[in-house]
Amino acid sequence: MKALTRLLLVNWHYFQNTVIDFGNINFLTGKNSAGKSTIIDALQVVLMGETRSVAFNRAASKKSERTLKSYLIGSMGEDIENGNKSLRDGKDFSTYIVAEFYDDFKSAFFCLGAVFDTFADGSDINRRFFWLKNSIPANSFIENGKTMDSRRMTQFFKEKYPNKFETKD
Repeated sequence: MKALTRLLLVNWHYFQNTVIDFGNINFLTGKNSAGKSTIIDALQVVLMGETRSVAFNRAASKKSERTLKSYLIGSMGEDIENGNKSLRDGKDFSTYIVAEFYDDFKSAFFCLGAVFDTFADGSDINRRFFWLKNSIPANSFIENGKTMDSRRMTQFFKEKYPNKFETKD
């Protein structure tokens, strides 16, 4: 059996660098706006490659305005006092969603992940999905206080995990 063990969210909506541990049975509960749908949408992206906004925040039915970009920039609605509408808009950054699994038949961990490079100038978002035959790296894809972009991630995999990864744009 393959079991989800952890989920890493880096720069995904308001999750800056968060690891969520999973057990055999999990309940996702909390108040409104606690992040339940944000976690489910992250899993949907990494497991199904789904990035169309029509699939996000299904619990809100047709009223959801969430998009891939709003998740990436950390859109929080309008903050009247400060005028801020997001955590990362107007910045260059990368986002990671990484689901770690344990395969008890092989007695080994593996990860399915996605990295999104977003640019301050509003140019297209770079998307790269990956499979890593290992657990989530200890550095959580952060070097020198900065999140690795997709090119650096691929280089990192080649250096640290040769023949243990695949990527797909």
